[in-house]
Amino acid sequence: MQNPSAAVRVGAVVAYRHLKDAKAAAFLNDSDPYVAREAAEAINDKPIVGAYAALAAKLDNAPVSDTAFVSRAINAHFRLGTAKDAQAVAQYATRDAANADMRAEALLQLGLWGKSPQRDRIVGIYRPLAKRDGQVAADALTAVLPKVFGSAPEAVQLAALEAISGLELKSSAATLVAAVGNENEPEAVRIGALKALDAFGGDDVTKAIDAADKSRSAPLRLVALQVAAKRAPARALPIVTRFAKDGTEAEQQAAFLSLAQLQGPEKEKLLATSLDQLAAGKIKPGAQLELIEAAEKSEAPAVKARWAKQQAARKASGNATAEYGYTLAGGNPRRGANEFFQNEVLPCARCHKVSGNGGEAGPDLTRIGKEKDAQYLLESVIKPSAHIAAGFDVVTLTLKNGNTETGSVSDETGRSVVLKRADGTTATFEKADIAQRVVAPSSMPEIYGQTMSRTQLRDMVAFLTNLKAPWSDGDTGMNQDGKARAMQSVAAEGQGGGHP
Repeated sequence: MQNPSAAVRVGAVVAYRHLKDAKAAAFLNDSDPYVAREAAEAINDKPIVGAYAALAAKLDNAPVSDTAFVSRAINAHFRLGTAKDAQAVAQYATRDAANADMRAEALLQLGLWGKSPQRDRIVGIYRPLAKRDGQVAADALTAVLPKVFGSAPEAVQLAALEAISGLELKSSAATLVAAVGNENEPEAVRIGALKALDAFGGDDVTKAIDAADKSRSAPLRLVALQVAAKRAPARALPIVTRFAKDGTEAEQQAAFLSLAQLQGPEKEKLLATSLDQLAAGKIKPGAQLELIEAAEKSEAPAVKARWAKQQAARKASGNATAEYGYTLAGGNPRRGANEFFQNEVLPCARCHKVSGNGGEAGPDLTRIGKEKDAQYLLESVIKPSAHIAAGFDVVTLTLKNGNTETGSVSDETGRSVVLKRADGTTATFEKADIAQRVVAPSSMPEIYGQTMSRTQLRDMVAFLTNLKAPWSDGDTGMNQDGKARAMQSVAAEGQGGGHP
């Protein structure tokens, strides 16, 4: 359409979208970027299957800053699914000038090529694909790996690792070993490469362990210890023993994770000794969970007896959160953020806001870590009624004259209470006139102690304790617009939605 009015052209796109007419593809070349994006969204989101090929063809020259357009062009290639489509997506991942998130998205889609997803990647709507062979994606990914590892941004390389795992690309072993040994690679990439090799097995794992042992990266060496415990236990046991007794928090974590991989009497002896250290308060707080989980997997009578005794003592303490004490340290704030925004049962962000993202049914938690300690935050998650924030408590006052008043406490002194009623009005009552005061339980359900794993709970506490200023970490469970995905409708999910 040659109409000079962009509004008229957008109207035409909307009409073609409603009709599912492939003529919408003509507007992909519109001089107005907004109109072109509307066309891309119409083709992918409606969808207009007959225009997929035209949308896919725009990937090479799509504006790199227009992630809505680019992600849909990638998705069009994904849904078409031919070898040429896989090659186009792989090549896009190597473009230095492209948006790093979109390069990562391209690699993630390659990794999902043979998975037959049930939902569309962009809009999350049920649009199943027929089963197909992922080999064309494996071939395309293999061809571009040398251009990705060693030079691409960290997020892109991590996405490549995920694609390698998704496609079970064992032929990439040599590339992964090189990444583990490359001191210039981001630490997370080296660790991810080592874990991928461990999943594949084979002789290359030993090469990677050797490379990691020589590294300057302490976290990489600790992950290598866990892998060695499974692959070469005799090599790992002396290090595990030393770290379990006198190591730093990170070293003790690694030691107890490694213990779960070891077998034999030395393992059981070390577990029993470590549980004695735990009872004496000599295990670093952040490593206690790893020790507990290793002990619970043991069948050794001495280990089981020690752990049962400690469990009984915790329960007898009368402290409702005593058995969750291991969650107070050692968690991962990034994973905790993901739980906050995207927990499968009930995301905290449905009711609580952080840095402007989330609901308003509960208090704003943007700076909660500055105001409260880890113990308080743990109790608030496990036993919500133990700590109800001011203004969110529901109080019923029975007055001596027989009347009752219900609302939240907006102010209180030694002599009076000010209630804010549901209609927004306030009323002040002298305490001398109050016969009874009843506080209703928190509206927050008491479910997280049962529905979250120990690790998830510890990560959540770590996230909350780190909220001392507006949260801006890139790995929060927020989408690229800074909006919490858990708070969006399915249709608005954008890059965040779709197949797993």
